[in-house]
Amino acid sequence: MENNKDKRECKIVQDLLPSYIENLTTKETKVYIEEHLEKCQSCKQVLERMKQDFNLNITKKDNREVKYIKKFNKKINILKLIISLILVVFIILTARKVVIISSLSKNAENTINTSNYHTVTYSYYLEDYSKTEVFSLGDKKKIIATQRKDNGINKITIFARKNESFNENDNKYIANIYREVRDEKDGKIEKVVNLNQEIEIFVNPQNVTKTENYLQLFVYSILSSVKDTTFNGEECYYISNFKSVNNNLEEGMYVNKSTGLPISSIAYEYKNPDGTRGRVPTSDYIYEFNEVKEEEFVEPNIDEYKVTNR
Repeated sequence: MENNKDKRECKIVQDLLPSYIENLTTKETKVYIEEHLEKCQSCKQVLERMKQDFNLNITKKDNREVKYIKKFNKKINILKLIISLILVVFIILTARKVVIISSLSKNAENTINTSNYHTVTYSYYLEDYSKTEVFSLGDKKKIIATQRKDNGINKITIFARKNESFNENDNKYIANIYREVRDEKDGKIEKVVNLNQEIEIFVNPQNVTKTENYLQLFVYSILSSVKDTTFNGEECYYISNFKSVNNNLEEGMYVNKSTGLPISSIAYEYKNPDGTRGRVPTSDYIYEFNEVKEEEFVEPNIDEYKVTNR
């Protein structure tokens, strides 16, 4: 009987040994197990084997965890490297665009710093066509705007001069205006006009890459696209999605590298405040500087025109 009792006790203790090894038993159970182990050599041996197996399992588990952590850290390091490379590429590309656009703006300011110039703007939209020439000499301007529309040719010629009372920076002039619409000719003498509004085009050469400050230049450069290319044999950049002080190059414009001035723009549509849609036509630009002579400002015979503002 005593022997069977010892076997049952050994069976109970050995079932509790895994919990004992992991220190999961109650205080009373722990005391009971240790008292049994003091007098039972067989259970002691079982405990030692269990401890060895337990330590081995712990070691394997630790090794698996170490491998997992190493693998995880490797993936994190690869991700960090990829993000760093993307950031470096982003910085390089943005810096390139900032440098190019800043250089174009500087070149444009140097180019247009003259009051002697001749510009030609060709605009195309479907079957409509227009050509606008601007001659500038000092405080005088001559504009010839020719438009083909509805199978007819309209022409307006403006001879304008600054008045001492006008602000130097605004676009107001005193002008003589000569219109030719098919077979009809009419004119307006000594009329105060805003030339940009009168012909719906910028009279002065425009710096299309000008920004108000460096922060604006940086932000707009991030969003823009700048491609090195040629257009009609001229070395230029094709710039799109760039918003400047003087222009919104959403659809794109070819800008001459050396002058910084636009040589062609791409047509695009826009939405008016009233919901209607408008369209800016495709345009090409030609420039001449310091070639305009006084002879360009000889006006036509006013007697050939019907003067409407006398």
